[in-house]
Amino acid sequence: MADAKNTKKCQATVFDMDKQFLCRRATLDGHPWCKRHNEERIKLYVGYKARQKKLEQFDERRICSNTATIRACKSLEQLRAWYDGLKDKLVLYNRCIDARAMHTERFYGNDMDWGHQTFWDRLTEERDDIKELIAYVEFRANELILKDALAWVEERRTLMTKREEVHGGCSDDGSSDNSDAEARPR
Repeated sequence: MADAKNTKKCQATVFDMDKQFLCRRATLDGHPWCKRHNEERIKLYVGYKARQKKLEQFDERRICSNTATIRACKSLEQLRAWYDGLKDKLVLYNRCIDARAMHTERFYGNDMDWGHQTFWDRLTEERDDIKELIAYVEFRANELILKDALAWVEERRTLMTKREEVHGGCSDDGSSDNSDAEARPR
């Protein structure tokens, strides 16, 4: 039987309401965690690996990552499709990063190796790139929407100009009415 003084204590972080502390139950042989937390660690690990796999399997054809192509796009339908794809990919990045964060915080604290930290940093940078692409798509879509919305204004302005040329600046009843001419934008 192991000596009680030499028994290692579980190193899993326990979160209880607004407090956090180490579990301190006896560990399994060869593990830094108790049985319950070792099982939880494995489930969280499998979970973040599954999320990572979904991210890796994302169909890149659903999005456009070229900002020049986005800026040149004239199809609101295409922009919507890219937007939907980018939002789906952003959700995958968030889930992947959040799952890794939960696993790491719970079982390793701030003690990450260089490779793990580098991978995490890369995921965060790629997620930021997706957010930037979403902003480009939203901006271009707004440009197209405004262009369509303002087209009727230009059409109306052209019609009014032609009408004034035909009537010589007179209203339909033949009187000269320029009272609102200065108020109208040209």
